[in-house]
Amino acid sequence: MFFHGGDCVVSLDVIEHIPVEQEDMYFQTVCRNLKNDGVAVIGTPNVTMVPYSSPWNKIAHINNYDQKRLYDVMSRYFENVFIFGMNDEVLHTGMYPMACYIMALGCGKRRYVDEQPV
Repeated sequence: MFFHGGDCVVSLDVIEHIPVEQEDMYFQTVCRNLKNDGVAVIGTPNVTMVPYSSPWNKIAHINNYDQKRLYDVMSRYFENVFIFGMNDEVLHTGMYPMACYIMALGCGKRRYVDEQPV
């Protein structure tokens, strides 16, 4: 953890390995490591890609997201959330069900979640 927080936290291909019951702890850790005006970039494979995943990925990816779920959980911790899809290394802002990968940019860290300090 940074003593004063960092400008940005980037977490790619991590959240899908975090059990649902530890999701809040994950986001609290992200927020604690950010300055108040810092940003977070969270990326994960799209849940719509699960049927095409390898058997190993189906075992390892225990907490899958679509763009709405990622937006909803990020919105609990950030005032502004921007969702992007990604296909073939091209970032876009539409056709999320067809995106292989989804990313969220969270800005404006909330100070309280469920009336508890973050």
